[in-house]
Amino acid sequence: MKKKQLFIFAALLLFSLMIRFSLGTLPFLNGKYIYWLFVIAAGSLAFLFQERNRKWIINRFDICVFILFCMGLWNFIYLSNAKVFNLKVWNIIAYLLLYIILRQSLHDKNTILGITKTVFQLLFFAAMLNAVIAILQKIQLVSSANEYFQVTGLFYSPNHLALFLAIGILSLIELIKSNNSLLSKILFYICFVILIYSLYLTKCRGAYTALFIAILFNIINFKKGNKESNIFKKALYTFAILVSLLAVVWNINRSKSESVSGRFFIIKQSLAQLENRFFTGYGFDSFSLRYNLAKADYFTVERSWEEMRNAGYIYNANNDFLELSYELGILWITVFFIFIIMLFSKVNSNTTKTRSSVVLCIIIFSFTNTILPLPLFVVLGCVFAVFIINETKTKSVFSLKQNNLFTLISFIFLVTFSTIIVLRLNAEYKLKEIYNKEKVFSLKKTENYVSKIDANGEQLFIAGIIFFKNNYTNVGIGYLTSGFKQSGKPSLGKKLAKLFERMGNFAKAEKIYIYNKNVEPYRFDARMDLFDLYLKTNQKEKAREIAQEILSLPIKIPSKKTELFKERAKKYLRK
Repeated sequence: MKKKQLFIFAALLLFSLMIRFSLGTLPFLNGKYIYWLFVIAAGSLAFLFQERNRKWIINRFDICVFILFCMGLWNFIYLSNAKVFNLKVWNIIAYLLLYIILRQSLHDKNTILGITKTVFQLLFFAAMLNAVIAILQKIQLVSSANEYFQVTGLFYSPNHLALFLAIGILSLIELIKSNNSLLSKILFYICFVILIYSLYLTKCRGAYTALFIAILFNIINFKKGNKESNIFKKALYTFAILVSLLAVVWNINRSKSESVSGRFFIIKQSLAQLENRFFTGYGFDSFSLRYNLAKADYFTVERSWEEMRNAGYIYNANNDFLELSYELGILWITVFFIFIIMLFSKVNSNTTKTRSSVVLCIIIFSFTNTILPLPLFVVLGCVFAVFIINETKTKSVFSLKQNNLFTLISFIFLVTFSTIIVLRLNAEYKLKEIYNKEKVFSLKKTENYVSKIDANGEQLFIAGIIFFKNNYTNVGIGYLTSGFKQSGKPSLGKKLAKLFERMGNFAKAEKIYIYNKNVEPYRFDARMDLFDLYLKTNQKEKAREIAQEILSLPIKIPSKKTELFKERAKKYLRK
């Protein structure tokens, strides 16, 4: 790609990564980040035809990425239940395409410096926009997209806002260092205060820790003239940063102690489960289902309240490296860490140290939170990693000469990738039309649409409802059951169990309610469902046992509903 095209590509990519799909026409992709996939597809096609006569220079980093891809592909084919219509699969392919585009396009050092500066500027302006919105949300002039959190900026989670602000602060520090204008520096310092205050509003320990460590990394590795004076300053800055970090994190931990214990419980459970598939993992996009199933089995016997209160149903591990190890195995994560170590070993100048501090910030944050659902941060990590690799001129291992056959195969792959995305978008749209009775029902068409959607079983559940409403009872029950098994979500299980109750299949309903009780052991709802079922089926002994459980279970979050549940159990036991 030419220099101007790369700048446009970078700007469009960052813009598309900030926007969630929110039209409501796609039930399973609503709220997800999909626009950037089209930017990547278009950029890849442009790159393919513009660079078709150029040799690809392959170095050890490229070989490492290829090994990671092959290991992931093997896992996807042989261990995972995910299909090519899975959003996470698309993201992985898009990351690989982005890596290839940047690795083979950015060869000139001036181009790398220019596009790096542009990326820092874009990140700074985007961070300032989020900071202003966050402050307006704090004073209740702007509402948050998340009903549970007041301050989220343009993001859904305050944690992701915090990480983006941290990256914005690192970008601003780089802009301050490279700008000699006094007026500009004054404005930048004012912006710095705004960003710091907005970051404080998020109350995110992971982002605080990541930012402090990234700044510390910058200070320790920054090269300057007077070495003796420099060592003293570095020691002073290091001490000040560490004390500040400990004070901030300790203060937040006092108000979020339950969150900390909850994450320790997830780590303990995940590592215990990982022992069974230590090297290979459980399969791509399997964490939520596998973890919650194993956790439900763990709570089939009596456990302490301390464990029960921290055992909610979860969608991710809040630790991306733990989740990747769980799904892809220790071998894959080991190769990935080798890549990271090689990357940081190439950092030997002040410019590459600034870029590596952004990568380090993202990595540290990923140990305490999740960035996998947001492609933005993975893309930023990829972009800055490629900047480091290309600027340090890593020795090539071999070169790959492109020919017409290679170009044709690459073109077919990109067209297939784009077609798969369009097929799923169309399938979701049509399925929703059938569900809302805006389109005439057809058994074959509905099954065809469902086959082109991978939403962790929820698409099967929706299809089951459609079939059931259109008098295909047995087919509908089959789809509903398969959807619940692939999802494991208690909310879907409750709907299915209620249906089984109405059909008189009380044994299956009881089995689902017991699962719901064990997968979220601190909740009262599943116990009340069991209690009502036992009363309906005249199982008095079981009803007394579950009533006793309801009465003795501590209350995690007080509410009128839980008080009513306990009152009902108390009245029954008095009889």
